[in-house]
Amino acid sequence: MNILTFKRNFYNELGYITDQNGIFTRYNREKKNWDEHLEKCKNYIISFCENNSTENIVILGSGWLLDVPIEYLSKRFKKVYLIDVNHPINIKKLQRSYSNLEFIVDDITGGIAKLAQQSVLDFKKTKTKVELSEFEKVYYKQNIYDSSIISLNILNQLDIIIIDYLKQYKIYAEQEILQLRTIIQNNHIQFLSKNRTCLISDIEEYIINKNDIIEKTNQLVHCQLPIGKNSKEWIWKFDTKMRYIDNKKTYFKVLATELINQQTINKKTMTKN
Repeated sequence: MNILTFKRNFYNELGYITDQNGIFTRYNREKKNWDEHLEKCKNYIISFCENNSTENIVILGSGWLLDVPIEYLSKRFKKVYLIDVNHPINIKKLQRSYSNLEFIVDDITGGIAKLAQQSVLDFKKTKTKVELSEFEKVYYKQNIYDSSIISLNILNQLDIIIIDYLKQYKIYAEQEILQLRTIIQNNHIQFLSKNRTCLISDIEEYIINKNDIIEKTNQLVHCQLPIGKNSKEWIWKFDTKMRYIDNKKTYFKVLATELINQQTINKKTMTKN
């Protein structure tokens, strides 16, 4: 078994592949409403790149490229790196048209998914678990020369599949689960803050009844977002067919922002002092 097949089987076990396929299925059901959101994502990315002097661009959570202006990026940058746990076959075929695309199979959590699997294995064998302090030590690393980063509708998604996987085995208490969500998201933000980054993420979830009244609002980001500029917000009508939650519509508030490189800020502060 080669390494790519091994990774695919591992991510399939955790539910990543099923979730990815489900995204495309939901898009086909909600095309009109999703297209409005996807177009705003693409326009924001283009705006971000227009004032960008880096040689390469990195897309974290590239998936089906529904929200990626791939033709523009291919023309604008020397290399376009697409990073995800799985790249659909039809998407990989785009390399025939855009030769500067490079597909990278990688866990954007930096290995937390693997650590979660280890915790399940330990729990099954010895009823012990991986302590949360071990998850805090895991960071994503990606050293691509002269590149900017686009974190694309992935911040809120990073913890969901891992948490759902762990919840099946009742390993961690609810407070620990919330803490783990924070760790996963915070580690992602820490990585982004070291780079020139465009962050696009849903930050709030609205549960809406048949009379279009908001019944509940859920916070989707459990870490502190860093300073951003050129920020925009909009509503994503994620599910109007009431399939995501039975008999309820689901909308998301989306934030798009350009993160200010914290290392640059620190250097400027030190220079002033």
